[in-house]
Amino acid sequence: MMESSLQMLVAQSIKTLDSILINENLPPSERAAVAFKILEMARTITPIAASDARSPGLETQPLLLPKLNFTDPKLFLHLAAYRDSELIPTLKDALKKAHRPEKISFGIVWQFLPGEDESITEKVQEFPCKMIEIDARKSLGVCWARSLGQSLLHDEDFILQLDSHHRFIEGWDSLLLQQLAQCPSPKPVLSAYTPPYIPPDEIPPGYPCTRLTAHHFDEHGILSFIAGESLASCSEPPLGMFLAGGFIFAPRQFYLEVPYDPFLYFRGEEITLSTRAWTKGWDIFYPYQITIYHYYTRTNAKKHWDINSEWYKLEQQSRERIKKILRITPLESDNLEIYDLGNTRSLEDYQSFCGINFKTQEISETAQKGIPTKSVISNS
Repeated sequence: MMESSLQMLVAQSIKTLDSILINENLPPSERAAVAFKILEMARTITPIAASDARSPGLETQPLLLPKLNFTDPKLFLHLAAYRDSELIPTLKDALKKAHRPEKISFGIVWQFLPGEDESITEKVQEFPCKMIEIDARKSLGVCWARSLGQSLLHDEDFILQLDSHHRFIEGWDSLLLQQLAQCPSPKPVLSAYTPPYIPPDEIPPGYPCTRLTAHHFDEHGILSFIAGESLASCSEPPLGMFLAGGFIFAPRQFYLEVPYDPFLYFRGEEITLSTRAWTKGWDIFYPYQITIYHYYTRTNAKKHWDINSEWYKLEQQSRERIKKILRITPLESDNLEIYDLGNTRSLEDYQSFCGINFKTQEISETAQKGIPTKSVISNS
């Protein structure tokens, strides 16, 4: 019943976002503010249990995770693509290199400009995909797009969230499943900054799998990550602390318990998602075997802020929201609802586990190496 209720909540929220956030009658600077009203709907869909009275907002309760299907699994590849010419090569390579391509379906949020990107739109429809098409001028950023795309999840067993510019190794699907199965947790997530490629298919040598490490707090107090030490000598995924938005592999329940926050813009996506996931009982691991490559430089890539002159307002609103999620500033009367922290593990325990402090902006030596201060695995 809980899973059904959460699915209804997410579906209803996404449906409302789709109608409100892309309403061309509202200026972009006002859409995000208007969209906050959808959170009130959550209370009418999933009532707060008495045991949750201590929580300042509605929590998505930990689901009873069914036994993971590693025998005959379906995979949901979720891509938020913004006018990206690498989208089609990415889809082709994913199917070409998969061990079981018939088990793969794509969920794509395609943000395009009418009159300029139709050729890509037509080619996407040739793949086994569910797609949401958005005029790029009405987009509200990457987190908003990822949130929309979660509504496309159907009955797949596992989700792989990517950007729209990747290349794959042979049998990548089986290798990801194999590594996830090695994780000693009932709620495992694989994530990392993957090695680079250069279009069309050049793989520079010498890039191994690495840890995600805490690098610095920016001028707004938001923590950023970089790739750390090599994991080439590992024989299983090591326990980690941080999630990379451009590569997440997890059971489908991850999206139900940790729905993407559509009110974030860009910066802060990864640290808030990491904190929310961990406090909801999800354990993060770093893959030790290469499965996927990422195109990083993207010199001539088209960006959201190139055509949205008010993007900085969305970014400013997002920064304030991030500070509230991480309790850098008090929540006051705000209610983050399903996008808030969990209550399976505390924010204080997460900071201790990572060796960081959001308020004082301290980063420990272990955090700089991407190594947890202690081994903590969820019992959920």
